[in-house]
Amino acid sequence: MAVILIVEDDVFIREVAEMMIESWGHQTLTASDVDEALAILRSPQHIDALFTDIYLKSAVLGGCEVAIQAIALRPGLRVLLEKRSQTTS
Repeated sequence: MAVILIVEDDVFIREVAEMMIESWGHQTLTASDVDEALAILRSPQHIDALFTDIYLKSAVLGGCEVAIQAIALRPGLRVLLEKRSQTTS
């Protein structure tokens, strides 16, 4: 069982990802923004992988920058980046 940190600002997508990952037998931690994610990454909490959206609407830093900082804090951390198509309304 792996511990996976999900960083996603869209609550629906975050909840679906959380349900799917847990249904595969893994434990999840969730963050809705960069600050929350970095606080978790700086904590002593064990984390095996990071799953983050490339586009975080509410953040100056996007998912790629979060991944870079995460790897700096936790060398060897596995990272999966999610890319959704962005739509304009």
